[in-house]
Amino acid sequence: MGNNGSISAPFDGVADAYDTDFTQTRIGRYQRAMVWDALDRHFPGTLPLHILELNCGTGTDAMFLASRGHHVTATDRSKPMLDVARTKSEKAAIHGIRFRQLDMCNTDDVLPPSDAVFSDFGGWNCLSPADLVSLSARLYEALPAGGLVVAVIMPPVCLWEMFYFAVRLRWLSMGRRWKKGPVRARVGDGHVDTWYYTPARIGKLLSRHFSIIETQPVGFFVPPSFMESYFNENPDALSSLARRDRNLIHRSFLSYLSDHYLIALRRN
Repeated sequence: MGNNGSISAPFDGVADAYDTDFTQTRIGRYQRAMVWDALDRHFPGTLPLHILELNCGTGTDAMFLASRGHHVTATDRSKPMLDVARTKSEKAAIHGIRFRQLDMCNTDDVLPPSDAVFSDFGGWNCLSPADLVSLSARLYEALPAGGLVVAVIMPPVCLWEMFYFAVRLRWLSMGRRWKKGPVRARVGDGHVDTWYYTPARIGKLLSRHFSIIETQPVGFFVPPSFMESYFNENPDALSSLARRDRNLIHRSFLSYLSDHYLIALRRN
């Protein structure tokens, strides 16, 4: 296991502020809207599914899926994250979500049988290649033949990030995602080992059990969330970039150059 049992602690410390720092920001809302459009396409509410969500965080996506009529098992390793998620869903009176503390790296944590699996915004970036291969086998057991897995992952190259660091002459930071091994990414007062994967690498690591059916960029024109303060002063510019992003969902090659990409895989 890549993070040696230390993943949850940094996320515990940011649970209360996560929605303010990302979910409710303009950039966070634009990037999530693109993901939700894809979820509506892959998981149409006309056929309610049992969906397992991995690394659900503060539960925003679980609430969206449940509002579409799906039955969601929302899991996270961080108990404070789950506490925030549970409180939000209760206040919103959204039903159909079962919250469960689960470590997707721990092979002793049995994954519940599900129709589909979802993981948003870099959860799989916290997994080493060996972790992903192990998780792939467990997902294969949890899903029926043809079952879908949708994940949103950070690639090794993000043009926006390179531009941001280049204009500040921070040359080493420009290539921080390029390392083959884990990158120590700051989360709150701690750090989390982080791996950056291309769609092809994900496809290869999971190829024994899954086949890629789609990739799409998420955040090619819309920048990473650390640029929120700049775009708070230029909301019209950000809105224009978001409209441009929505026209790129079929430009799968841009998945290699965006802040995130969405990948959909079908169980063999």
